[in-house]
Order: sequence, then C-alpha cells, then structure tokens
Amino acid sequence: MSPSTRLRTRLALLLGLLANLACVQTLGLMSATPPYPTETAPPEIMQSARARPAITTEPAETRFCTVSASVLNLRKGAGTEFETIAWLKKGEEIEILTEGNWLKVKTAEGIGFVSGRYCEGIK
Repeated sequence: MSPSTRLRTRLALLLGLLANLACVQTLGLMSATPPYPTETAPPEIMQSARARPAITTEPAETRFCTVSASVLNLRKGAGTEFETIAWLKKGEEIEILTEGNWLKVKTAEGIGFVSGRYCEGIK
C-alpha cells in the first residue's frame, strides 16, 4: 500500500470517528443532563417523568456450591488463560455470583472465577 493510500485510509477513519462523536454529542449521550433545557420541556413530559414509580427489584437469592476437586484454581477471569489468584480446597463452600461454564464466585480469598465442572451441589 502506498503512503498516500495509507494516509487517505487513516484520514477517512478519523473523519468517521469525528462524525460519530458529533452524533453522540448532538444526542446528548455524553452528559448526564438532557439534550434540551428542562424548563422548556412540555409540562406533560415533566409531569409524567415525576409520576413514574421507582423501579425496585428483589435481591437475588444467594447461591452456594462445594468444591469437588482436590484443588481448584480461583482465576482472575473465566478461562484457563487467566492467572490463578488462589487455590480452593475440596469441600470448601463458595458463594456463586454468576453462573455459566465458568462461575464468578466470592471466597475468603476474594472474587474470581472457577470452572463450573468442579463445583457441585449448587444450592
């Protein structure tokens, strides 16, 4: 690729990024304030916003499992490529934060990930 072609490609990419940024700013997505002055919003919009009930959710049920491997690696991320931050012993009960093939768990050693196949009796 010639230097002028590379320059044109980079310039097109930069212009595209700037256009996206301008759209985000125009829509007011970069600030916590609405994209219009609130005092000029129609009264029915302001009233309906005030009348909405707060959204509440029940706390999720706390779930636990027991380590079934003789030693289980607690890792920084969901996969064997992530660093081991602690070793858990067989029979240790751990709190499950999220479920999947890899479980995000909370232990005395901290929060990390373990393989779900070595955790039994999820309750």
